[in-house]
Amino acid sequence: MEIELRYAALDDAVEQRVRFAAQALAAHRIRAQASSWDGTQADVVVVNADDGYGRHVMEIARRRGTPVLALGGDPGLEPEAALRPETATVSAIAKSLRELLSRRNGPASALPPPATTEEFLGHSPVEKACALTRLATDPQWANVDLEATFQGTTVWLLPRSGRVLSANVGAQLHARAMLGQDGWSFAPLGEHRRANPIGPAAASLDAFYMQGAWTVRSTLPSFPAASASLREWPDLGGAAEIVDALKVVKVLQRGGASPARIRDESGVGEAEVSACLWAFSASGILERRVTAPSKAEPPQGRSARSGLFARLAVHFGLLRH
Repeated sequence: MEIELRYAALDDAVEQRVRFAAQALAAHRIRAQASSWDGTQADVVVVNADDGYGRHVMEIARRRGTPVLALGGDPGLEPEAALRPETATVSAIAKSLRELLSRRNGPASALPPPATTEEFLGHSPVEKACALTRLATDPQWANVDLEATFQGTTVWLLPRSGRVLSANVGAQLHARAMLGQDGWSFAPLGEHRRANPIGPAAASLDAFYMQGAWTVRSTLPSFPAASASLREWPDLGGAAEIVDALKVVKVLQRGGASPARIRDESGVGEAEVSACLWAFSASGILERRVTAPSKAEPPQGRSARSGLFARLAVHFGLLRH
């Protein structure tokens, strides 16, 4: 099923969560094209009900009979059609959108059943059971701070702050080396658990995923053949594979690119390109698109032109001063 999703009066952070949620609908075989409100017909609309323009768009959508998910305000809609801003996580937005579409189309059975993991990526169950690909593709873990455990080793994965925490460096190194294995367990971090930090060892989450992906790149499945672009500049720190990763980022700087195009333009091998894309996707900074977007400016998140990463890029001729 293909739908047009429109949003209005959202701030940047909420808009990003709505876009993540739209992508998460792919797990239910719903391909959602998300864009800002332009007055044209849509299948579902998400608005900031605390904003005057958002309420105006909501009224237009109501008159047209278009389902509305209101964030904030007191829109007088049924509970499943409204979320408080503080509870509007990616998973909550995706769940509400699916419920709205289900109500519009009749019983939930009228919507396509959820896609299996195999159908979503086109790979065998064994290939997709590893921690890295699960984190990259399962919408319930998108932008959620997690406690991850494998064979007695526990780390905290904190995408909201871009950090990974562990009791000691050894535990972190072991966990990183095991990202290509199945058998991991994940649990959201609640406030009670956060009150007792796991330990003092901290590092960049982007670098953690990149180094872990690099270690197991020969066993990772090929990244799906779709156009991809970066939402934010990756914080790769001092990752040993920095040069090849920079080459991949250089191609992604120019806008959307497929894995094949990245390989052709960067000169980086297929397994290495896939490792980079899986790592960026697990971090939540990679956006997959059905069609390649127009040329875009380099992403500016996480100090794109400052720090060690940018200096190394300049040194290797991959970024202009």
